Amino acid sequence: MMDTFDINLLIIEDDHKIRSSIARTLKIKIKNIFEAENPRAALEVLKNHKIDLIISDIEMPEMDGLTFVETLRKSNFTMPVIITSAYTSPDYFKKAIDLRIDKYITKPVKIQDLFEAIEMSYNRMKNEELRTKNTLLEEKIFEYQSRMSTIGEMVGNISHQWRQPLTTISTVLTELKFMKELGDLSDELLTEDIAIIQKNINQMSETMDDFRELIMGDKKVEDFNLTEHINQVINICKAIIVTNFIKIEFKHDEDIIISNLKNALSQSMINIINNAKDALLDTNEDDRFILIDVQKNDENVIINIKDTAGGIDSENLNQVFDVLFTTKEDTGTGIGLYMTKKMITEKMNGQITVNNETFTHENKEYTGAVFSITLPL
Repeated sequence: MMDTFDINLLIIEDDHKIRSSIARTLKIKIKNIFEAENPRAALEVLKNHKIDLIISDIEMPEMDGLTFVETLRKSNFTMPVIITSAYTSPDYFKKAIDLRIDKYITKPVKIQDLFEAIEMSYNRMKNEELRTKNTLLEEKIFEYQSRMSTIGEMVGNISHQWRQPLTTISTVLTELKFMKELGDLSDELLTEDIAIIQKNINQMSETMDDFRELIMGDKKVEDFNLTEHINQVINICKAIIVTNFIKIEFKHDEDIIISNLKNALSQSMINIINNAKDALLDTNEDDRFILIDVQKNDENVIINIKDTAGGIDSENLNQVFDVLFTTKEDTGTGIGLYMTKKMITEKMNGQITVNNETFTHENKEYTGAVFSITLPL
């Protein structure tokens, strides 16, 4: 038996003598004990204190103990409950099981039985707390791994996007040096080349601003232009897409302003685009497309991202958002799309679905996966 139980315990018993006697005895090993003579008084205690465990009699005025517990469960109170009763009716036992009662102790109550029931409930609470902490830790690990994977993809994109302006700057500087050595460097050429260098530096700076904003993450919900934002996402991904001979197209009719987590949407779309890129690289098609379009209704905006990679195998279609599910045995982690769904549904108040679709693009028929992100306006 443990020395003490560091919990807040509520005793509900209409008989004052029995309630006081149980409370005095349990104070030997319970940190904090609250008393209530009926369910109504118990509700007042629950409003003002965090109760970890309840010991309740069944037969009480106004409301019986099991009906009280049923009321608690409907109100999302999940703390363990120990029932004490002089009745051993099978109907009571069945209802107690349905209400997830931890222990049903018949009167007269033996204090040893009560302490054992409390210890059992206490251990279950601690195990549940540990499972919750482990789940939260796993989620944080998955989120970290997903962000690191996205950042890894972004580093590759930075190197590709910077290669051309760096090459241009290097070429212009070489020209300036050569013309200077020949003594043929005019003011006009110097001004023109400086302007070219400045333009490419600005381009590189804008690219870094886009990546820095994404890496820093969201601090709060903000209003932003969805059309402009999708173009920024495409710009982030474009270099690595183009170098793999993939065409990415975005069709839209109007600018749409939404209020949401801007960078969470960026990360979600990058995960989907990278997934489409990998699928396209596994095909033998000469024409490889990633097509993005936006639809709007009175309440929501829907972002569709489709590819021409042939679609997802039917047996895998319902598993693509499952944690650790991947069809890329050597390189896949099964985290990207899992975290994408969590971000959209839990942080962005949206939905995401995937299905296969056969469609026509540029007078040619294709089949591919379509990821649809639905967000509130």
